[in-house]
Amino acid sequence: MFFVFGGWFLILVPFMRKKEQIWKRLNPDQEKSVNAWLLGMGLLIGMLILSSTGWSIYYAQALRAGAHRGLHPAWAKAVFGTWGVLFIPWLVFMYRRADDIFKNAVKNQTHIGPRFKTALVEQQKRRLSGPLVEKLKTIPVTVGDGQVVTLVLNDGRQVPHVFVHKYREILGVYDRSAMDFDAAEVCDVKVLPGADLPRYEESRWLRLNGRA
Repeated sequence: MFFVFGGWFLILVPFMRKKEQIWKRLNPDQEKSVNAWLLGMGLLIGMLILSSTGWSIYYAQALRAGAHRGLHPAWAKAVFGTWGVLFIPWLVFMYRRADDIFKNAVKNQTHIGPRFKTALVEQQKRRLSGPLVEKLKTIPVTVGDGQVVTLVLNDGRQVPHVFVHKYREILGVYDRSAMDFDAAEVCDVKVLPGADLPRYEESRWLRLNGRA
């Protein structure tokens, strides 16, 4: 009976999916969830059917002899042992699939695009000179793997709240609509103490490597 109903399920899966796709009652994230559930159930039922059939063929002679009442002990141990071994990777696969679907669904439902601004400035125009890099290496990082600094330009202008990534690359500027200077114009850097950092608002951040 298990094989009969399991086989019916596997045969009906394509029709069940086609019906939902025609009626369009599910959004893309729900479609993925249903597909994952049907795939998981199909794999589980297929795994049970194949293992039972395989061991039935292997023990066919003993099963035909009918020397034991009920389940043949060796056949039962082999079948249930196989189920137990295959069940663990099946659970791991289903957990990872469900986790991926959940993360993507959250991202799709909450992500409204980057709130910070981006601009693509050539890396060469954003790389600080060697002496400035060496100076920054003597100063502890401010945020993550970078430092928030004030740049001093050759003409005396100062550009505050600039984020320098790994001592060398100017990655972003704060409260500016564009990078209106070149790294070659920078003659000095002043690192802002943590207490002097401005209150961070993502909409006021301009990222300069063009990545969202």
